[in-house]
Amino acid sequence: MIGCTRRWAHILACTQLTALFTLAACDVEPPTQDCPLPGERPVYVTLYSHNEDTWEPWVGTRADYVAYRENLVERLHLIRDFGAKLNWQSDLVVLQAMAEQEDDSLAALTGGMNILAYIQHLGFSVDPHGHLFDCNYADLAHYIRQLDVEPSGVIGGLPLQDCGSSHLGFLDLRDWRAEIELDAAGVIHGRNIPQATWRPTLLSVPGMPGHWFDELSTGLWRPSAGTDFYTHDPQGEIVYVGQGYPHDIVNLGPTQASGAVVYAERGAYIKELVAKARNDTLPVGVMLTASIHVRDCETVRDNAALVDVNQGLAEILSILAPLAADGDIVYATYQEAVAIWEEIYAGAPGRVDFSHFSLYADVRDQAAAHCGAKN
Repeated sequence: MIGCTRRWAHILACTQLTALFTLAACDVEPPTQDCPLPGERPVYVTLYSHNEDTWEPWVGTRADYVAYRENLVERLHLIRDFGAKLNWQSDLVVLQAMAEQEDDSLAALTGGMNILAYIQHLGFSVDPHGHLFDCNYADLAHYIRQLDVEPSGVIGGLPLQDCGSSHLGFLDLRDWRAEIELDAAGVIHGRNIPQATWRPTLLSVPGMPGHWFDELSTGLWRPSAGTDFYTHDPQGEIVYVGQGYPHDIVNLGPTQASGAVVYAERGAYIKELVAKARNDTLPVGVMLTASIHVRDCETVRDNAALVDVNQGLAEILSILAPLAADGDIVYATYQEAVAIWEEIYAGAPGRVDFSHFSLYADVRDQAAAHCGAKN
């Protein structure tokens, strides 16, 4: 552990002023306080939402689509009003519905813009998100372009982990570059639309089918090829932004659709990460990152409970508002987080493993039991 005499703000100031100093060289000021003050070592927080290829019940008719759109706009405005940032990620069904349903009458409700253009107008990101059953990322990028919006370079929805034995004793890691169909030049070519191409630059929210044990690190690095995900490749063209533990009962309900239990509530993971940053108990030099998983629908039914997604999100953002006001958390899209990493941290790789946090044992034990039952 690093002692509380480190001056994190001083480190950041040095790296901003000159490229001649390294992080280690800057860390020479005599201590003037016991621990970092609020805002001296911020956590960069990204909200992300996604939909699936099963979303037809939400967008399959004109009336359904209009209701979905109205709820989405309400959520976009809620996020904007809290000063937060969103990476909105979409699979095929919703993008196809948008291409079919967006028209002048709906654009009139969003400043004359179709909904994807409006998302970007608010300073948010439009990302392809797929589990790659019926299409690939280049196909999804093509449908985003059909609405005159250029998709981001953010990969969403990559299934990275499966039940196995090589990782943590109960997981296996997939060959992530092969999984996304990336060629040697760093380009993905359309599977269903051969002329479509897309060049990814950033990996977000890689997970495990069912969310039993997603990739839950905080920090940034460039993952190596094959299954060597946790080794930094200085020449790698794709940056991973760690999501931490993004699931929260208030917004998602007490379980995932798969049955996996959600263990964080009322921003607990982010508050714990901020506390560890304030207490200086995390490695110096790691840019701290976290995400909040937001449903892309109006309500989520969890057994007898019905969760209002926007109401729950408003509660989480209200709880975190004092931390944002103090600078302990800074909202950023994934792309903005990478730009900060490259400018302030000089692109230095850093990772804090999920095992440092109080939720780890419960999430691990649940996933291990799930995988044990399947093996």
